Amino acid sequence: MKSVKGKPYYLRQLMYAVRYDYGYEYLDRSGALLNSILKEDGGWSNVAASAKGTELHHVDGIILSFSSEQYGLSLMKTVDGDPLKQQDIENFAEKIKNASSIIISEFKIKTEQIRRAGSRLIYYIPFKNHEEASDWLLEANIINITKADLFEGELFSPSFNVRWKGGLFTYALRVEIYETRAQIDVGEGLLSIRASQQSSKQKKLLFEQQKVRHRMRVNPDYFVSVDFDLYIEDKEITRDLMFELPAKSVKESDVALKKLFE
Repeated sequence: MKSVKGKPYYLRQLMYAVRYDYGYEYLDRSGALLNSILKEDGGWSNVAASAKGTELHHVDGIILSFSSEQYGLSLMKTVDGDPLKQQDIENFAEKIKNASSIIISEFKIKTEQIRRAGSRLIYYIPFKNHEEASDWLLEANIINITKADLFEGELFSPSFNVRWKGGLFTYALRVEIYETRAQIDVGEGLLSIRASQQSSKQKKLLFEQQKVRHRMRVNPDYFVSVDFDLYIEDKEITRDLMFELPAKSVKESDVALKKLFE
């Protein structure tokens, strides 16, 4: 289990997107593209297609969308799911390569048409309550906020958003505290309640409905979200660079997390 400053962190979301100009082959070629994707991998289904865009869902949870302006893939674990593992990352990268090759070919997208390609990951660090998350983030001293006494009271929800430019790549990092919503089965449906608004009876019911030790470890009431975005824009973007992004973003974000909280 990976950790920073004594707290484990988990990968929750993976996203990948490519934006391009003059992608209006979509209007004529989306049917042929759909056929190619579905024939290539029978795991895709639940097709929702229109003139504005098309979306497909894979049995392993990956969502693929494409339009005349961009295409992208995403994978997110739900509140009830385990965090993403190395196998999920490798499978996601493989889906990117396969889908990208078909889309670029069918839409006849040339290198000079691609405006931006990026890979985004969201990690989360679990906490029991907002106060614990806030104290931990303040003690991490990521940025100097000791002079934050601009107003009466205490700083209770630190967050920040920064960007770096280095060589071909731009890096964006956003850190923020989030509160999850519990899903409680009330017989006729699911009741969604913020963690801080649950009564003692509702918490007891939720405890009985789920294996709480596992849920609290993986899906806490509060967590610090570390949102890492790595992208290239306004430069010549080759296929090799595009396909390199997912693996590079995982490696770079892992290193960045350690440096950020060391």
